[in-house]
Amino acid sequence: MIILDLTHNVALLLALTVAYEQIHTRLKQNNPVYVLITGVLFGIVTLAGMMTPMVFAPGVIYDGRSIVLSAAGYIGGPFVAFIAASMAVLFRVYLGGAGVLAGVLTIIESALLGVVFFLLRNRNPVWKRPLNLWVLGIAVHALMLLSQLALPGSLGMSVIGSIGIWIMLLYPVALVLILLVFINQQDLIRTKESLDTRETWYRSLFEDTFAPRLIVSPEDGQILDANTAAERFYGWSREELCTMRARDINTISEEEIRKEMRTAAENQRNYFESRHRLKDGTLRDVAVFSSVVQLRDRKILNSVIIDITEQKEVETRLMHVLRQKDSLLQEVHHRVRNNLALVSSLLDFQLEDMSIPKEEYVALKITANRVQALSMIHNLLYQNDDLSLLNFTQFLRVLAETLPGSCGVGDFAGIRVDGSDILLDVHYAMPLGLMVNELLVNLLGDFGKVDKKAQLVLDFHRNTDNQYIITLLDEDGDFASAPLLYGQQNLSRELVAHLSGQINGKIDYLPEKGTLARICFAVTGGESGLSRVEHGYREVIDED
Repeated sequence: MIILDLTHNVALLLALTVAYEQIHTRLKQNNPVYVLITGVLFGIVTLAGMMTPMVFAPGVIYDGRSIVLSAAGYIGGPFVAFIAASMAVLFRVYLGGAGVLAGVLTIIESALLGVVFFLLRNRNPVWKRPLNLWVLGIAVHALMLLSQLALPGSLGMSVIGSIGIWIMLLYPVALVLILLVFINQQDLIRTKESLDTRETWYRSLFEDTFAPRLIVSPEDGQILDANTAAERFYGWSREELCTMRARDINTISEEEIRKEMRTAAENQRNYFESRHRLKDGTLRDVAVFSSVVQLRDRKILNSVIIDITEQKEVETRLMHVLRQKDSLLQEVHHRVRNNLALVSSLLDFQLEDMSIPKEEYVALKITANRVQALSMIHNLLYQNDDLSLLNFTQFLRVLAETLPGSCGVGDFAGIRVDGSDILLDVHYAMPLGLMVNELLVNLLGDFGKVDKKAQLVLDFHRNTDNQYIITLLDEDGDFASAPLLYGQQNLSRELVAHLSGQINGKIDYLPEKGTLARICFAVTGGESGLSRVEHGYREVIDED
């Protein structure tokens, strides 16, 4: 009879799980309507079991209420357990008999223990394990048997002796099985809700973005899906786009399309530029960002399309303007070079006048060398692709090759340039070139006082602190006595100091064997390195 009663209650509870799933799917667990309906359903199942009980003695009945009510507390929580227990208590009091008190106590302790384990489960998922559920079943039915002592006389002991062992063996196991069904159902419902939420998120991310999106198969280029923005951009409906392949909207060859999709699918590259064809035949420049989505059986490409037609048009116009600017700058450098060459020639003609006093001749010669150094810089810039940068090491090599002859010391052993090629901004190169030229011209002007085999060395490099250093070396000490190296103030020293200040640099004169002078400076992004000419040019531009 106990087994039949147990089977009957288990069947009712399994039927309840179906209704519970529907309620849980449609209502949130903290919704008052959910709590009320769930509590009433557990109460109805309890009452249904109590209507077909095992009658032990007049007024003393046994059924599966302990299983149902502890399940109500464990699954639904305090309020569900309260509703179901209240219905059970009222019905048991209505039935009356000698077992009313014991029956009510069983109802109360079953619901309370279910609620206690519900709270424990919310704190720690370990209370969902079968062993802990079995502990709940043991506790509920141990207290149930103890409550039978409230029966009159020796009836309670008689009940415990007759059905106690069956209750302790079967009822906890039945409770564990029922609770596992409910727990599994709750987990499935939560998983489904989570999946539905994520699908909504991802669908929203796909649909509600301003940028066109296409889902494409990398194997054959088939368009699998398109968002609303893609419909607006291309002009085809989603249904039409999903019947098309990438080649139908892309202007490049099918082989190139396959190559790009393979590259994207292998995560080697995710950015491509192309031209896409719209429904009305218009061609638009687009940037395509493709990411790989790994499905169970294949990969697909999630492609975001950005219209860059206007950007490309602006780039084309800018490139045209830059080419015009480069042409203009080249023409400027060409004209400046020619004008400087003309000035240099005029100075050379003037120097051929033998009636010029020696001091004036030397001054004119130094001036001619300065003009020639500037002309050399403009000539190198004119030959460059980048008109804002100068290979300064190359300039030093040209200067070292031409300056001795210009200074009239052709039998000079020469000037050696050490260091790798270094590019400098023209605003640094101009003052620095004049500084080096001024130092060399003054030293070579005293050449008659030294050995004809003397050699100067220019060492140009950049150190680890990002400082540029030009060192003027005299390995044999032939130039150590040059007047420029000492504290005698003259035009050359003033000019070198002024030019050094323009590039925020520093020059040290070291009249000792091995090292004659050292120039140090650091390139910054500010205007400190600009010449006065550049400052004046900017002021004119600002006024315009």
